Amino acid sequence: MKILIVFYHPAHVHTFKNVIKGLEHKGHEFKALAIEKEITTDLLDLYDIEYEIIGESRTKKFFNIYKVPMYFKITYNIWKIAKKIQPDLLLGRWNLPMAQISKKLDIPYISFFDSDQKLDKKKKSKVVLSSIPNLLPRRSDIVFTPSKNKMDFQNKKYVIKHIKLPTYKELAYLHPNQFLPDKSSLIDHGIDPDEKFSLVRFVEWEAWHDVGKEGFNSEQKIKLVKKLEENSKVYISGEGDIPYELKDNKLAISVDKIHNLLYHANLFIGDSQTMATEAAILGVPTIRCNTFVGERDMTISSN
Repeated sequence: MKILIVFYHPAHVHTFKNVIKGLEHKGHEFKALAIEKEITTDLLDLYDIEYEIIGESRTKKFFNIYKVPMYFKITYNIWKIAKKIQPDLLLGRWNLPMAQISKKLDIPYISFFDSDQKLDKKKKSKVVLSSIPNLLPRRSDIVFTPSKNKMDFQNKKYVIKHIKLPTYKELAYLHPNQFLPDKSSLIDHGIDPDEKFSLVRFVEWEAWHDVGKEGFNSEQKIKLVKKLEENSKVYISGEGDIPYELKDNKLAISVDKIHNLLYHANLFIGDSQTMATEAAILGVPTIRCNTFVGERDMTISSN
């Protein structure tokens, strides 16, 4: 079977790297496409996954407006490649370009989706910009979601089957069957895994779903790290600019070793949803700080 997969974000590489490895072992072929965003292509290179770049996601003023033409460029590039290679299956994180191409070219599409966030209608620009592609035809033959998600895709006319799994996407690469902590990989980077340390994560807050939300500002970042340093060494994993005062804390480690570092941390604090979930799964005490935080904001139930 020939399978077409698109990587929009570094997290997608982690989610599907073992799927690709397993299916290739069974004789299936993959054509991987990638958006240049953060460390996405770096991870693909490190995991020896061949790919073709079809677009980029970059930080700039009025970035949401910029993303509208980029969205159509990416959709066209995927369509052109899919039409040329005629895959038997489309696979990946649920996204509109793949769903539209599935409908247009009549190619089965299996996808994963784990976000319950709804658009804030008070944020007019976000609603307008993100509603444009929603007017276009799309479909997904099967959508997998964690069982705790509140969204019901089975009621959507463009989803044939919705399967809820009792899991989180992070277990696709952090389950004990897939992840083995390795102290030597940290030692090779000059990090003592037995030393007490905290890991702090700062994100840029410039994705579609981040409009109107925020994490740590520069002053808070400095105050947080200096406070943590009173009790332990502090490493920073960060997107964008890190305050000059914290430049010596910036992590110098291969991007594919971040989960090894996280596993050996004594504490994780950050404004990232995904990395906070990863830390909790690995049994690391975790504090998440951003304006998303609230009751059931990550679809976590007490039941």
